[in-house]
Amino acid sequence: MELQYALAQIADIHHQINRSRQFRGFRSLTTLGTAGAAVIGGVWQAWQIPDSANHPTSFILLWLRIAAGCMAVCAAEAFWRYRRADSALQQELAPLAVEQFLPPIFVAGVLTAVLWRFSPGSVWMLPGLWQIFFGLAHLAIRRLFPLPIFFVGVFYVLCGLANLNSNVPHFSPWCMALPFAVGQTMSAVILYWYLERHHAAS
Repeated sequence: MELQYALAQIADIHHQINRSRQFRGFRSLTTLGTAGAAVIGGVWQAWQIPDSANHPTSFILLWLRIAAGCMAVCAAEAFWRYRRADSALQQELAPLAVEQFLPPIFVAGVLTAVLWRFSPGSVWMLPGLWQIFFGLAHLAIRRLFPLPIFFVGVFYVLCGLANLNSNVPHFSPWCMALPFAVGQTMSAVILYWYLERHHAAS
């Protein structure tokens, strides 16, 4: 009985350590807002750019603006929470989260510029590539977030691979709106369930 009690105590301590090392700079409501932005972007594209296949530049610019706006809002929230954090550990985790998350996003941005400038005929691949790199960014930060965030990363990668299929309609508003709306909603639910509900919030 004493051994079982000791093992239970060790497991509880290990669980508490893992929870304390989870980055809490993002909140579920803001993340859910980015899912809403993806839906609004899809509706806007279907309304304003119905023939997106013949206007790839308009498609790219629309989604780049949406991505930039969402990232700016999330970055501002993370910075605000970083400045207000009472925990020294949370302040240490913030730069680490940025270092792990940004490289795939940076590469996606560079690849977008290269394809747009030097291979216009390949820009149809961008929605799929964006989702793959965004999924890789989620996988890169998985150790700083609740475990299920791993499956969000896998979801984005699979969506990206599906969008690279030549049989998928290129530049469809839903090839971007649907994966990001679902993926960001999943992320919001995970953040709420594991970090915010009851006494989990910091």
